Amino acid sequence: MIGISMMENEQNTDWIEDYGFILVAFAHMTDWRLAESEVQVITEKLQLMLSESKKDFTPEDVAQKLVSILQRYESLKELERMTSCAQSILKKLNLPFDCAKPNIDEIALTGEKAIELVERLAVEKAKAVASDFPNALIIGSDQVALSEGNILGKPHNFENGLKQLMSFSGKAVEFHTGLCVFDSSTGKSISLVELFTVHFKVLSIQDITAYLNAEQPYNCAGSFKSEGLGICLFEKLEGDDPNTLIGLPLIKLVGLLKQQGLDVLQKQ
Repeated sequence: MIGISMMENEQNTDWIEDYGFILVAFAHMTDWRLAESEVQVITEKLQLMLSESKKDFTPEDVAQKLVSILQRYESLKELERMTSCAQSILKKLNLPFDCAKPNIDEIALTGEKAIELVERLAVEKAKAVASDFPNALIIGSDQVALSEGNILGKPHNFENGLKQLMSFSGKAVEFHTGLCVFDSSTGKSISLVELFTVHFKVLSIQDITAYLNAEQPYNCAGSFKSEGLGICLFEKLEGDDPNTLIGLPLIKLVGLLKQQGLDVLQKQ
């Protein structure tokens, strides 16, 4: 970690004042791509975190905190993107709604399968904001993408994106979306997992390169945005509801709402 570990023999922590330099160096060495505005936001978070503690920090301490902040920041960025997509889908039902960001631990439990993970997280997300909405139907969702049984991560850079998309060439990627509708007034929750499969074309390096340069989907699991130019990479889509692909299976949601006593058509 150049820019951090090279100072490990220093006896004081005056160097920590240059947060921006450390962050940029760390991000560069770990292939995180950050805009100048993002550097400023994350730097401020790091400054606050360090200022709230009275202990002296070693370079290793700061490195660990940077990892934590960057991972959380990336998760929030992806959540904002997915929330924006989900909002556009939910508006189709012509019902009033509010949005909230749940604060939960999304790490998989030991031995937990992907399908179990997304359903559990969908339920936990819905319940996590229940105190803010004490008399509401709360929708929670979570999604993982699988390729040959392996959960897909985010590439963070062009090289990893190229490798990921090349591995999908001529193959299928499965999206498992957990969906929950929680009635905060009764404590009743109903949940399910919806499968949607994307079949990829046989992809050339030229096509993948053109796509990555155009859309730069480096913060997206699987290295593509299905709601954007990523559609150009697909051979066919397989599933009951294309809305599932971008995180909100609307057909199943209508059914869950009805089970919780809300008939969408009768509310128009």
